[in-house]
Amino acid sequence: MHGIILRTTRIKDCDLVVNWLTDEDRMVATYAGHVQGSQRFPNALELMTVYEIEYSQKPGQTMGSLKSAYSIERFDRIIEDMNSLSCASAALEAVSNLCPDESTVIDLFSTLLQSFAVMNTASELSVMILAWFECFLCYQLGVMPNLEICSQCAKPLIKSAYYQQELGFICKKCAHDESNIPEFVLEAIRRLRFQSLRETVQKALAINDEAQRRKVLAPVLKFLVSIMCDNSTMKRLKAHRFMAETALDMPKLFEL
Repeated sequence: MHGIILRTTRIKDCDLVVNWLTDEDRMVATYAGHVQGSQRFPNALELMTVYEIEYSQKPGQTMGSLKSAYSIERFDRIIEDMNSLSCASAALEAVSNLCPDESTVIDLFSTLLQSFAVMNTASELSVMILAWFECFLCYQLGVMPNLEICSQCAKPLIKSAYYQQELGFICKKCAHDESNIPEFVLEAIRRLRFQSLRETVQKALAINDEAQRRKVLAPVLKFLVSIMCDNSTMKRLKAHRFMAETALDMPKLFEL
């Protein structure tokens, strides 16, 4: 079985609780004892690394015991680039926040690795790839609001500059011409939702204007984070705030 670490929690000097996303698209929590210097974990246990793992879990228990973990792929350029690292960490945080342990999200593992592969080779596209991945994640989990119909009058939604928490997008008429989000956010979310990762990369490269991408993507990511917070008991935003400070240069973006 292959897995990538979502987060680790230190219990003792050499013991960790490790939360994984596995190639079965499942979230798994494991206990790893005596990690430092152990032959069972020769590559230690690091983020941005894919491992071949073996663990056991007794019936009725919520946490397994990690028997071994061997590194098979490491995203070195993500680790070396602060912008890419902050975006990749935010993607892991989104998975960790939204996906309960033992849940299964179809194609999540392969999609996350594909997203990391792009960040690893094209750091300038990391913010765009993060937004695309979070759209994918929200849609797969069924928490993305309806993008085509006004949540009040149920008529086709062409444009919207108003989003009502727990209801969705509202047309201009129902919103009485009020606005609380930029109008382009809805259209940007639609494009990201229906584009493949390859199409997203191609269109981003065609624009070739990183400053403009950041200007557009900042409110898009703020909207996606609000969706994440509305649909999760976890309110971890440390990685997203780090991303806003480094990759977007907007340290106050996620002061929700």
